[in-house]
Amino acid sequence: MTLNVFYASNAGSGTLSGYGDDGSGTQESLGTTATDAGTVDATSSPDGHYLYAETGANGIVDEFRVGSGGSLTEIGSVTVPGAAGAEGIAAF
Repeated sequence: MTLNVFYASNAGSGTLSGYGDDGSGTQESLGTTATDAGTVDATSSPDGHYLYAETGANGIVDEFRVGSGGSLTEIGSVTVPGAAGAEGIAAF
């Protein structure tokens, strides 16, 4: 059975919350992962192997590798010039 994974950005705590659904309609918590301050938006790579979290407080984008079962491993971050306070991110 395939586990569908989704994440919620938590601006107040600077975290991402992961959730899994095996198709039965019941979601299970996969835990939280710390990000830089002010997480406002997130997107995944088209293949689903990477997750990018925009942290609006300082204009930083955090990059995570999505592991089996939806686990996240931070692999880097970049400060986007002029992006402090911005909202919205997309990956192509």
